[in-house]
Parts: sequence; structure tokens; C-alpha cells
Amino acid sequence: MENIDVNPISRPNFNKWSFFEMKDGISEMGHNDKYDMWFADPNVHLEDSLRPVVDDRQTMEMVNYYKA
Repeated sequence: MENIDVNPISRPNFNKWSFFEMKDGISEMGHNDKYDMWFADPNVHLEDSLRPVVDDRQTMEMVNYYKA
């Protein structure tokens, strides 16, 4: 039997990950209602670094923290 990864963003392809691919991954997990995405630097207090994810810049920032 083939192993299937049920979490589509658990192992993202960092060479092609983008804002829209992240939203698609969230939709594939069943979150289809309207929502906003937010990101915070894990090394800084939440209230000092929380900001919306609105484009590829913030998405790639998240990827860089994930890779570190």
C-alpha cells in the first residue's frame, strides 16, 4: 500500500512554495471559509512581530524559519 501524506503542507517543496500554494494547501485540509493568515517571528514576542501574510514575501519568510 502506498503511503499518502494527509497534510499537504507538512513537507512543502520550498523551491515553488508561494502564498497561493499555501492557501491551496489549507483548502485541501478542509478550511474553505474566509480567513486571514498571520505570521509571527518565533524568536520575538508575539505582540511585537505578528503581521498578516498577504503575499509571497511573508510566505517565504515563514519558509525560512521552518528551514532553520
